[in-house]
Formats: sequence, C-alpha cells, structure tokens
Amino acid sequence: MEDHIEKLRKVLTDFCTCTGVPVSVYQPSGEIIMTFLSELKFCSIFSDHYGNLNKKCEDTLSFSAQFSANLGEPYIFTCPSNFINIAIPIIIDNKYFANVIIGPLVMGNINEIFLDKTFQLYPDFQALLPKISLAISKMIIYNSSHIQSLSTLLFNTLLGFYKNWQDYEHLNARYQTQLYIGDQIKKYKNKSTSSFEDVSTLTSLEHKLIRFVEECNKEKVQEILLLYYDEILIIEGGNFENIKGRVLDLFGTLSQRAIDSGASIKTIFSFDINQVFSMSQIHNITELFNWIFHIINHFVDNVYHSLVRVQSEIIKQALVFINDGYCEKITLNDVASHLRISKTYLSKLFNQEVGVNFTTFLNDKRIQKSLDYLENKDMNFADIALQVGFGDQSYFTKVFKKLLCETPKEYRKRITAQLQEK
Repeated sequence: MEDHIEKLRKVLTDFCTCTGVPVSVYQPSGEIIMTFLSELKFCSIFSDHYGNLNKKCEDTLSFSAQFSANLGEPYIFTCPSNFINIAIPIIIDNKYFANVIIGPLVMGNINEIFLDKTFQLYPDFQALLPKISLAISKMIIYNSSHIQSLSTLLFNTLLGFYKNWQDYEHLNARYQTQLYIGDQIKKYKNKSTSSFEDVSTLTSLEHKLIRFVEECNKEKVQEILLLYYDEILIIEGGNFENIKGRVLDLFGTLSQRAIDSGASIKTIFSFDINQVFSMSQIHNITELFNWIFHIINHFVDNVYHSLVRVQSEIIKQALVFINDGYCEKITLNDVASHLRISKTYLSKLFNQEVGVNFTTFLNDKRIQKSLDYLENKDMNFADIALQVGFGDQSYFTKVFKKLLCETPKEYRKRITAQLQEK
C-alpha cells in the first residue's frame, strides 16, 4: 500500500505543479491520505476554523467518490457551496483503493449565491471574511471545457501510470449493466402480470425461440431472442450470475435437441469450443447478449440448417432407438433388426441423412452425455465410461479427445477451475 501511495504522490505532485489546481486523496472510508495546494482550497478555511468540514460537505464528497468508483470513470459534481469538484477513482487489482478529488473549482463568476450557500453551511463565518476574500482572489475561473479537460488529463495520466484500464472498463461495464437491468425492472413493476404469468411468458418465449431455431427462421429468431433476453433480466431481478445460468441452460437445451435430431457434437462445437466455456469472462449484459446471439446464429446456420432435410421416418425411429439405448451395448445390426430393415440399407440411409456413420453418431451421443457426469468430481472416469455405454475407460478417453481436443481429465480440471472463479 505504501508503494502505491508514493507512486500516486509523485503523479499528483506533477499534475498540481503543472495545473495549479488543488487536489486531495481520500481512502474509501473517507479518511484523507494526502493533499496538494491546500492553500488554494476554499473549504480549507472552514475546516481550519471549525475543526471538520460541514456534514453536508462530507456526505456529498463521500457519495460522489463512491459513485465515481461505481462508474469506473471521473465524476464531476457540485459541492454544497456551489463549487465544482471532480472525483477520480483509483482502482488497483480490481479493488477500489482511493479517490482523487480535484477542487473546489469555480465555474463562472463568484457571486452572492456562493456566499449565501456558504453562510447556510457556516452561519458565523463573518469573522473569516478577510481569509475568504484572499482565497477568492486566488481562485481561477474555469469554463465547462476547462473542467472537462482537467478531468480527462488526470484520469488519462493515472491510466497511463498504472496501465490497468481493463479494471476501469469492467467497472463501467458493470455500472451500465446495472442501469439497463434497473430500467427493465422498472418496466416490469409497471406491469400488472403475476409472477406465474411471467414464468409462463418466459417458457413460451423459449419454446418459440427453439422452434424458430429448428426451422432456421433467422428473422423470427432475432425477434424472439430480444424478448426472451429482456424477460430473463426482469425475472432474475438483475442477478447477473443467474442470468448467465439461464443462458447456459438454453444452450444446453439447444445442444440436446440438436443431438436428438441427429447433429454431432463436432458440428455443435465446430465454431470454437472455447467460445462456449468463455462465460466466466463475460462481465456485462451487452457481452452476454452478443455471446448468446453468436451461439444461436451458429445453431441456425451450421447445426439445424443441415438437419432440416434429414428426417425420413426410418431415421427418426433409428434416432429414437439410439437415444433410448445409447448407454447399452448397441450395434448397427441391433437398430436394423429393431426397424426390420437390412443393415446395409440402414447404414447407407444413415450416412445420407445424418451426415455421419452410425458409430460416429453413437460416440457423439455418448460423449455429450458424459459431460454432465464429468462435473461430478465423485465419479471416476471408468464409471463414467461405463455409464454412457463405452466398454472401457481407454476407448472413452480416445473418443473424447478426438471429438473435443482434450482428455476427460483436462476437461474436468478446466470446468472445476471456471466454477471456482465464480
């Protein structure tokens, strides 16, 4: 901490020397750490005389400092005496470390409004008139563009010094997320629907969304996706982790239905498997919507587009049989016997309509099912292999790595790490 304070002291010393404006640094608790050009601070007259600043001044400063920290950027505010101040948060390692307050500054001419407001705060300030006159004579008059330039100058200087602009971006993104969610909740409160109807609405929208994805109706998909996403924000009341959970559930549902319809895991994850597991890196609703929008488009363009013409009655029955018996030892011959057709004919039809041979499809199905079991750390890999229909762990590992480019052990380790991050 001392190292950070000394670095900050150097930056602010240079800034104040160049600009001639007073600056103070406060801890998040409100305690002052350091101050520069205090003789130019108008309010220092009263803090010297009364011992402490007026409660209104302290509350305004505290609120503004915290608000700037929530914003992740400078916040320009007016103090109770009508002076301009600029709050700039210091964020280090994603933590609110301190707040730099530039000011007080005068924007426009000092007139009776300033003195009236000051008199309301400090009723017996007449004894300080000589000091007040001297302080006012030293104050520089700024316009709005000057104020904005001072704010930008110091903020960019601090960003350049600490080189941690990502921390500020995450804070600002989170604040924008809260604003949007708050607006959605406000709209929700103006509705007259009950919670049961809200859940019913979400379920209805999800069914419509899935249906339009399966029909490859991109226009309708985009229309319903916006409504579905906003409904999630409302129902979850702004809980971002729950919102992400809902989105992941939708992805899981789409994946399962695609596999049941004949899609392979390789097709589902063909765009980039890391994209699916990047959820922990998403910090705001815009990023999350872009994520699900990208995923949904992938299902429309690459997954279901290739499935809509491969639904003959024979293959439909074959897929049902496989979905029901994948965890058992089943062969192409077993499916052909069940359908009362020849093995050769079924093999040819399966390749034509599903796009892969029977063995590849069956292995895809089994690997997809194994993903749920791998999240359970109490199950060993041999048991999981048997649970999803593989004869032994070695073959399970070989197929898993071929399809997902990592072993079951590597997959479990990565998923466990992501869950711990949350």
